[in-house]
Amino acid sequence: MDNFLHVRWNQIVSSSISLMQTQCSTAKVDFDSLSKDEYKQEEEKLKRKADALLASRTFAWEPINYTEYVGKQYLVEGMMPEYAVLNRIFYEIAARCPDFRPHSLFDLASGVGTVSL
Repeated sequence: MDNFLHVRWNQIVSSSISLMQTQCSTAKVDFDSLSKDEYKQEEEKLKRKADALLASRTFAWEPINYTEYVGKQYLVEGMMPEYAVLNRIFYEIAARCPDFRPHSLFDLASGVGTVSL
């Protein structure tokens, strides 16, 4: 199972490369005729433009206004899938190591607290 952040990072890098190639192909600059300094300047301009496009497409999230209703909705929608994953994890641990009895548990607090149930 791949780490989600690792997979997501690879997608972001791939998108960045794709955007950079698109920017280069649509630029009205003859790169072959540029000096090294001019080439670096043009490359940096295109990179900044590609990075801005990527940021607008990738990180275009907005803060959530947590009303009581939205908070309860997040809790209910988030609890079931998290509980299912944790249930499966503990099932697999029990199946592979039946004598394992944890004495403590570290919750990273990135969810709705399902691990404490």
